[in-house]
Amino acid sequence: MLKGLKTWLAGNTGESLGSKEGDSSPASSLMQRFRPVDQLGRGGMAIVHDVEDIGLRRRTALKVMDDAFVNEPLAVEQFVREAQITGQLEHPNIIPFYEFGIDGEGAPYINMRRIDGQVLDDLIPEQASERLQADELAQLVGILIKVCDALAFAHSKGVIHRDIKPENILVGKFGQVYLFDWGIALVRADLATDPVTVDSDPLAAKAQRDGPVIVGTPAYMSPELAIGETQTQDQRTDVFLLGATLYKVLTGRAPFTAKPVAAALRLAQNESAPDPNLLVQEPKLPPELVRIAMKAMARSVDERYRYIADMQRDLQSFLNGAGHLPTVQFAPEEIVIREGDEATQAYLIVSGECEAYLVRDGQRKTLRTLHAGDVFGEMAILTGGTRTSNIVAVTELELRVVTAASLSEGLGMHTAFGAFAKAIAERFIDVERQLQELHAERK
Repeated sequence: MLKGLKTWLAGNTGESLGSKEGDSSPASSLMQRFRPVDQLGRGGMAIVHDVEDIGLRRRTALKVMDDAFVNEPLAVEQFVREAQITGQLEHPNIIPFYEFGIDGEGAPYINMRRIDGQVLDDLIPEQASERLQADELAQLVGILIKVCDALAFAHSKGVIHRDIKPENILVGKFGQVYLFDWGIALVRADLATDPVTVDSDPLAAKAQRDGPVIVGTPAYMSPELAIGETQTQDQRTDVFLLGATLYKVLTGRAPFTAKPVAAALRLAQNESAPDPNLLVQEPKLPPELVRIAMKAMARSVDERYRYIADMQRDLQSFLNGAGHLPTVQFAPEEIVIREGDEATQAYLIVSGECEAYLVRDGQRKTLRTLHAGDVFGEMAILTGGTRTSNIVAVTELELRVVTAASLSEGLGMHTAFGAFAKAIAERFIDVERQLQELHAERK
């Protein structure tokens, strides 16, 4: 009978092997289907091999548990658990698993998609002058936005990754982005309506038996991860980790950089990450990205983004050009704009709801309700006029502020196109005023 997968993969690169007559073991079956090509890498508990699926004529990655862990029940359970979790997370930004099994010598294996590419850590330039160039930074932030998509889906299934870092983000040659290595993921079934299911949770069992279990990478850890406080680990733990990854993009180093590893762990347990602006003076860091990273990495979970989608929204706004704009908040019933006031600012609604209205003959006449993504006040600052209606917050309201100067610069008001835009705005505002009056009279 042929030996197990590891022996075969290590010693038979370049040709496929058949099995001996009568050999129907799982290892034998794989040996007939795959041709070993090369070794792709070695992780904490497994070796990943590049193989060719002979029937389909495609290259895949075959991950086989290392001999040193095959006889450790906890390690095997974790390997199986990773396969079960990842197998249920079918998403464009999560590497697909094709098959899970155990070879003839008891070694678990996973067959999965093989990706040609590099991990994010290898794509972050060491020099700040290169890292912070507009195009380079936009590309790196765009990668993190795709990671947000993967995390949002995982969180909807009750899965918390717990080890997000540049080394666990793979970028393909054609721009594909994958978040991988779900080996220490936490399943919080109480946070999802359709959670993933697993056979066991060996880390939870170990924690009940031996006390807190600390998992993850200390250089990027949130406080609750660093002390093994599982009950407070939720989607905001992953928010912290993605913020720490953004911190590496900005500064070129992890938030808690120290040797030995125990020193980095102590920093994660007790300290906030250093202000990125103290680590990089030139070129100047984008203030909005610094704000996003530090908000995501707040030591208190309640001060972080509540959901990964909230962080993604701010990252996308930065890429869209609104990221440099300051934000303001208004409480319900607070007036944002008053009719007749001088127009100096326009607003983009980040979150919440507000209402535009007129007051005529002592009566409040509603014009329309505005929601996230809507803008208001832009016509008056384009034309230099006064406000033509009132705006009041209906709910908690967060706005980005656009000044006349920034709008003028963005539109190029000194150009012929700018003059054309201003003329259109002046005519439109007259029509808008007439429509508002007509609308108010009919109410």
